[in-house]
Amino acid sequence: MEQQTRALIRWPWTTHIVVVFLSLASLGLLFDIELWTLGFYLGIAALPVSGFTLACRKARPKKLLWVAKSGYIGSLTGIVALATLHSDNVNSYGPLLAATVGAILQTDSSEAISYLLNHVSLTAFLYATLTSTLIAITTFVLPPTLGSTRILSWHIMILLVGGVILSALGSEDARLIYQETVGYSRTLSAFGESRVGILKRSGLQDITTDFEGDLVVIMGESTSRHHLGLYGYVRNTTPRLESRRDELFIYEDVIATHSHTVQSFSDSFTLADRQTYQPLNELVDLITLLNTAGFHTTWLSNQNAVGVWDNPVAAIARQADVVKYHDPASGMTRARSVFDEAMLETLTQETDAVRHDKRFTLLHLMATHWPYCSMVPNDFAEHYSGYDGVTVNHALLGRAFSRLKKQRSPAGTAAFQDNIDCYDRAVRYADYVVDGAI
Repeated sequence: MEQQTRALIRWPWTTHIVVVFLSLASLGLLFDIELWTLGFYLGIAALPVSGFTLACRKARPKKLLWVAKSGYIGSLTGIVALATLHSDNVNSYGPLLAATVGAILQTDSSEAISYLLNHVSLTAFLYATLTSTLIAITTFVLPPTLGSTRILSWHIMILLVGGVILSALGSEDARLIYQETVGYSRTLSAFGESRVGILKRSGLQDITTDFEGDLVVIMGESTSRHHLGLYGYVRNTTPRLESRRDELFIYEDVIATHSHTVQSFSDSFTLADRQTYQPLNELVDLITLLNTAGFHTTWLSNQNAVGVWDNPVAAIARQADVVKYHDPASGMTRARSVFDEAMLETLTQETDAVRHDKRFTLLHLMATHWPYCSMVPNDFAEHYSGYDGVTVNHALLGRAFSRLKKQRSPAGTAAFQDNIDCYDRAVRYADYVVDGAI
């Protein structure tokens, strides 16, 4: 009986190691990921396991052991979460790319939450929850001491050596993340420093203009012309601009240079050349150019100032004479406390405050950003309803959503209907703001 009891005390550590590594190894069965990627996460997980083994070779005060176990569970849970998100993303969108890393660096907590809620599969969520729970349970049932010191020494050596080898063999993604992060940080730092003398180095230091008046540029957010009534969309989502049609030049062949804000915006506000790549810090930005030509420049935005890191859009914005971000909650919550129309009041105040012969003002909208239903005041216009097949056939969002697997279920269909209705209403709100600026 005593021998059996001792055996039970010695076995939980081995059982725990099996739980940790079999749980992580099951990622290969659930998701279509490369073996070297799976090996990388197994190798990374081996490092805290070996460290915890080393910490528990001898009995520790109860409080210290509890702290060690909590930290250990936290580190493994973090590794499981990263491995799951990575695997789920690869399974849905393909291998990790530099552009993916850039998008992560430029995002904020609101967008991150939206991604987790709307784009992480149920399989990934259940896997991460179950694995983290098993790791926590098997960690807390471990005894104060883990048995033979000699056996533990072999455990530590195998885990350390094996972990380092596996991490090295599967470190391609880790190197990509590191290189992109370092490069991104250096480019942003160099951008601010490079504004001094950038025009002279580019031969534009003597730029002048005889223009006098106000230039107002309005940048949209994720706005597709396929949902604008002005371009023939089945719903009249732009009634105010439609009434001004005779006053407008309506371009039919313009596209964004990228699929997400920061890169597309950076191309728009620098002298970027699509045929020849240049780092951001080597490019002349439009705001510096306008300042040199004698314009008073104002940057009004309802976007977030920065993401998880600083971002190129904010770096360009800082070159303006006046910079104002309107919603202090932007980037921190999915709810909106200030809507785009607040910029119209600021536009009026800036215009009336001091007269400038040359004035450039930018308005950067937030409407039509996901989640669409939250980007418009509740009391603005009527909510669209009566979704039907005609709308789907004519709507870019409708065609995109109809290809998703959720479309097969009645609940999924209803969710897509709501998304399209909310998006169209956000487009109508953007129409209201643009008309107000005019």
